[in-house]
Amino acid sequence: MASQKTHLPITTNNITARNLGSWVVVMGWLGLFTTLNAGCGSSADEKSQATDVGTEDVVANDWDLFEFDGGHDLTIPDSGALSACTPLSMARAGLPDASFASPYGVIVIDDLVVVTNANLDPSFTPGVGWLSVVDATTLEVKNRIELPQTNPQFVTHDGNVVYVSMSGPSVYDLETGLFFGTGKSGVAMIHKNNLTAANRMDGNIEFAVPEPGSLSGFPGSLITLPNTNHLFVGSGTGPQVYVIDTVTCTFASNPTTPWLATPEDGFNHLIYVGRSPDNHLLVTDFNSGTLQWWDSTTGTIIGEPVSTKVDAEESFTGPSFPEPYENYVVLLNAVSQSVVRISPTEGTQWIADVGSYPNRLSVLDDAAYVTVASPFESGNPDYVARIDLKTGAIDPEFATLDPQTNPMSVAWHQPTNRLFVSGNSSNTVLVLDGNTGAIQKVLGP
Repeated sequence: MASQKTHLPITTNNITARNLGSWVVVMGWLGLFTTLNAGCGSSADEKSQATDVGTEDVVANDWDLFEFDGGHDLTIPDSGALSACTPLSMARAGLPDASFASPYGVIVIDDLVVVTNANLDPSFTPGVGWLSVVDATTLEVKNRIELPQTNPQFVTHDGNVVYVSMSGPSVYDLETGLFFGTGKSGVAMIHKNNLTAANRMDGNIEFAVPEPGSLSGFPGSLITLPNTNHLFVGSGTGPQVYVIDTVTCTFASNPTTPWLATPEDGFNHLIYVGRSPDNHLLVTDFNSGTLQWWDSTTGTIIGEPVSTKVDAEESFTGPSFPEPYENYVVLLNAVSQSVVRISPTEGTQWIADVGSYPNRLSVLDDAAYVTVASPFESGNPDYVARIDLKTGAIDPEFATLDPQTNPMSVAWHQPTNRLFVSGNSSNTVLVLDGNTGAIQKVLGP
């Protein structure tokens, strides 16, 4: 069937059938590059990849436990986080003279914008990485904080502490078709009170250097959950989820036997973690095309994994960036180029097509923002698409950006109604009007 372009309100129970076929997509892979195809690491039967955890005594996906407030970040009380960690002073000597270099992750904490900088060279090799800290009101770069490992990508916070995943160096093996890490990776932690002046990390945990071909280590996305002292980190190359104790800066789960989204199968995986409306851990597996609810204490899967396909004819969806909104989960199917919502009672429903080469989805208040990069050789503009999550209406060109900006992450500063967008290839952070998408200022390079 042809793609359905009518944008339905998301309250509808209709499921739009679309046939996207099997194709190859080249997209930003954790801020670097990845070639993914419809057959990479996937099996014919998605259920066969689910870990058998024995969930007969668990009520699957009971979303009445927790009412989420419209997509806002939750603030967690400062309950001893980092209290038993060892601070790590950084030299700052290796930082280049630039505000931003290959910026990827962006968050807003209080009135500060925190940006990760991977500092990639033309061959995509990461140099020394750092955090840029920007005043959300004056737009002044207040601080640059060197990071202990290279290739910082994802960043999150719990209201008090900022957490950064650093993937380290990696190589792509042409013979096996696999990525694997070749150096140290880790997660760094810094309290918000130290963002504007200090050049230190309040905590740091290193992942073991993987052996060639190994899928261990290599941290990717990360999330905290309310009422826990744990940070959950999804691997960028394998089906692993690691758990870190944020009080002691140690692994809460055995790093040699991490939780698994699927059995290890020798293929690369992209694991994205998120928070469900009922405060469970969400896990998406890029390869199997599933969304899973996990018990955040035991790592067991609650109920059955849910396919992110809207239509059975879809061969490969590439789910990523699961976000809670009201009683639903909203996520980006990066390969099938769509934003969908998922609930236990209504299944998977299409919201909107978002165009070629979507990079990332962010749910901010009542809207979802998707950064879209046009192919470099096309000379076409890049975009930020905006989806009204109450009505389902989409503005596919909410913000029009210069070609080769390669936008990645979006963060919102509510007091000024500004959106901050990282330009990974332009070495900039774009400041947008939250109502119109107009560019107010370009920070950097």
